[in-house]
Order: sequence, then structure tokens, then C-alpha cells
Amino acid sequence: GSAAWADGDNGVGHDLSMLAQTVDYLSPTVYPSSFSRGLPGLLTFPQVVQQPYTTVFESVRRARARTAGSGAVMRP
Repeated sequence: GSAAWADGDNGVGHDLSMLAQTVDYLSPTVYPSSFSRGLPGLLTFPQVVQQPYTTVFESVRRARARTAGSGAVMRP
């Protein structure tokens, strides 16, 4: 989930841009409760927990944008 919002790998090895170049599918796991800082520019905490649809939708939308043109299919 958070890999969709940050450049690089967040220290956990999940660099979406890099992974999308070598895999056929990406399946991000988005847990609203893990966004203790909220979504940058959109929702604060605890709104991310109170609005799970928005949190998941915006995270997947951003992940798709970051991997556009790679050929990898996003399967949330």
C-alpha cells in the first residue's frame, strides 16, 4: 500500500516502478490502518481508517500511474 505513495522501496524492497519492469502482475496490499500519517494531500489519520474505499482506491490509482507502460497488470 505505502509503496504506491513513495519513491523507492520504503526500506522494504517494494519499488513498484522497478518490480513492474520484471513481473506480469502486481498485487498491492492496502491496509488503511497502516497509514498512520494519512495519505499525502488527501486524508489525515484517522480519516484513512474511516474512509477505507477512498484509501484503497487512491492507493491503487497511484500505483497504476507509477507503473503505466510497464506491461504489468495491477491486481489489487
